[in-house]
Amino acid sequence: MGFAQRPVLLEDNVVEEFVKYATMVFDEFHDDVTDWATFNEPTSTCSLGYAIGAFAPGHKSTTDHLVCGKNLLMAHAGAVKVFRDNEYTGQIGIVLDYKWAYPDDETDAEAIEMAQWDRDNVVGFWADPIFKTGDFPDSLKAFFGDKLPTITAAEKALLWNSSDFWGANTYGGKITNKTAYSQTLADYVPGNDMAERYSFCPCNPGMNTSHVENMQFECGAASGWLWAKPDSMYQYLNYIKTNYNNPKIYVTEFGCDVEGESDMEKSVALQDNFRKTYYQLYMMQIEKAKSAGANIQGVFAWSLMDNFEWGDGLDFRFGITYVDFNDDDLERSPKDSANWWKQLIGAMNPSSITV
Repeated sequence: MGFAQRPVLLEDNVVEEFVKYATMVFDEFHDDVTDWATFNEPTSTCSLGYAIGAFAPGHKSTTDHLVCGKNLLMAHAGAVKVFRDNEYTGQIGIVLDYKWAYPDDETDAEAIEMAQWDRDNVVGFWADPIFKTGDFPDSLKAFFGDKLPTITAAEKALLWNSSDFWGANTYGGKITNKTAYSQTLADYVPGNDMAERYSFCPCNPGMNTSHVENMQFECGAASGWLWAKPDSMYQYLNYIKTNYNNPKIYVTEFGCDVEGESDMEKSVALQDNFRKTYYQLYMMQIEKAKSAGANIQGVFAWSLMDNFEWGDGLDFRFGITYVDFNDDDLERSPKDSANWWKQLIGAMNPSSITV
């Protein structure tokens, strides 16, 4: 018996199958679960899995990530319709990740335009159909032409307003890549980053770091894609508020790994001052956005514990709790960042903390 060669998220029936799965899950768990998200970081699924080929299923293409994305959008909308038609208690939304793109030159019109193109590609592809227009951004239509799937009138009606909240994942910032401004679709080949082609992280090895003001902190994470830029948190939240009619927002992920943490003695790793400072500065920006009117309803740090990180396995630690992976019982110990969170939450709501 052979297996289909076409990756699953490009199949015509994937939307129908996902809705069947969601229906089963709602029916089984609706008495116990009231807060739902259909997809987490769909850009990662489609871009890394169907354009770059770094994540499963390892497919490389310059346009198949668009087909993947259209299918995920319609699967999301179909699942939400089932949830609402059955009048389940609670709320349902989607989680969208973005690392804020800063223009390489704040006075250059092309750089400013590229920053917006970056937002259209990474966030607008999902958010415009759900929270704004029911359709894809115009800049994507101009670049991809007939390779961009069409959203029909019936699909637009199903997509628009199909989310009770916006789950916002963000870790840092990026800089616009000026060389990409004049490139067309024909200039790219399968395996290129088609979603984030207009920007780069200055903390990746060999990249231009001229926009980094404090190398020790801003590029202190172990992951080269993470530019610790606290202002990026405010910019993303304020953008959601300003451009998408201020939906209910949950900051569903933010956090960092620490350079060399996996190779440190446990006693040293527990003293994660970099991570604690990161959270302090980012929380200040969340408060700034909330004070400016963003409808922020909750905040979740990533992550409670060191864990298995997608394609990186156990090599990168994002937890505020240290997990000893060499211990049979996976011994867990709070890091200094966990103690900081405990104090913060206790100060906000003392009754929520027990010792």
